[in-house]
Amino acid sequence: MSKSRRALDMSLSLYRSLPNNGDTFRLAELQPGREGDPVVLTLLPKLLSQGDDYEALSYVWSSAENEAKVLVNGMHVPIRRSLFEFFTVLRSSKQPRLLYADAICINQVDDKERTQQVRLMQDIYKNASKVLAWLGPGSPATDLLLRVAATTSAGDYSPNGSGENDGGTWRRPPEADDPSVWTSLQATLRLVLDQPYWRRAWIIQECLLARQLYFSLGTAQVSWDSFSSAHMMLLEKRPVARGYTWGYLYDTITRFDHLAGLKNRSHEFPIPLSGIVRRFSAAESTDPRDMIFAFSALVAELQPGHPGGLEVDYGLSTVSLYFRAGYASLISDSRPLPHRTLHGLRTMLRLTSLELLETVMALIDPDELLSAVSWLVGDWDPQSTPQGRTFRDERKHEGLAYIDCHVADFSTLVRLLNEKERAGR
Repeated sequence: MSKSRRALDMSLSLYRSLPNNGDTFRLAELQPGREGDPVVLTLLPKLLSQGDDYEALSYVWSSAENEAKVLVNGMHVPIRRSLFEFFTVLRSSKQPRLLYADAICINQVDDKERTQQVRLMQDIYKNASKVLAWLGPGSPATDLLLRVAATTSAGDYSPNGSGENDGGTWRRPPEADDPSVWTSLQATLRLVLDQPYWRRAWIIQECLLARQLYFSLGTAQVSWDSFSSAHMMLLEKRPVARGYTWGYLYDTITRFDHLAGLKNRSHEFPIPLSGIVRRFSAAESTDPRDMIFAFSALVAELQPGHPGGLEVDYGLSTVSLYFRAGYASLISDSRPLPHRTLHGLRTMLRLTSLELLETVMALIDPDELLSAVSWLVGDWDPQSTPQGRTFRDERKHEGLAYIDCHVADFSTLVRLLNEKERAGR
């Protein structure tokens, strides 16, 4: 039996359908146990309106080739190693713990449920009593780092004599007063900041929406405020909003700087899709569609009532999502050079120019292509495909050479895609 077939059979036995009422989701109750015991979870339905008596988890899915088994409602279920490790750390020996982990709480093989639940994701993370972020197994070095972080605050920074922030100094905690320990702490911090966690697209929204955010390294845990202050102290940064940049300008700026900059500017969201594309094109996700959906709370075009009609929908192909997102962006964003947004969007969704072109050619008569779709321009080779139209050299026309990007063109394509989907039902 194939792996996909086993996953489908398991989901049918494990998950009961949830009502699509904009309020119902699942939680996983982690049962008590000791080291070496199986990890046991019970899935429970929950209403967002019932309160915040749960903690939401933020973690990297890690490789599917490195899985471990847990018991969910009495069934053996494979999960990614990173989540398994997090469960073993969070488990109490006496009391159950109510958690939200999307890999377990959402039926991942049911696109309809996945769509419904991802639309609720922002409310699930906003409503949680805490968001707990897993940075990986600990070590003596990371234990020391988090102990130092736990005793650090922005109040440990002293401005210079004139009262300006420039030229100020941090008060080092006693544990870090030894120069060799200080150097070791700096090296450990840099290793922590290089973890795959910081590259994951989903963590941006999860961290920004958290009422309380804690980072875990092994059994050690520290709050966002303390970790942020320790980060600034060890890398000798200033504890002011402008001390953090967006993080995409220089290789020397860490991804944590990027996240901290967003936390300081969280009041600016939601922002146009073009801003998301510009700031997060280097993020990573298992499903390329999540390069858009992972920012659902932050993207103006994904908010209810937007004229572009863009929604989280896992029934869409990646190509269809590209055209819908491009259309929603074009009708709402008055900024110049929309081709830069469209090129960045194509890159984020891991699409090639030819994949987009094939979709366009399937929707529009090739003989009318140049007049109907004005943003497809370039040198054509009429002998290269049976349809008679393709680029001679895509490298010369990077990003599909969108020169005009007329809204009407995307409007036509989205209308044709809608008609094609309705006909296929």
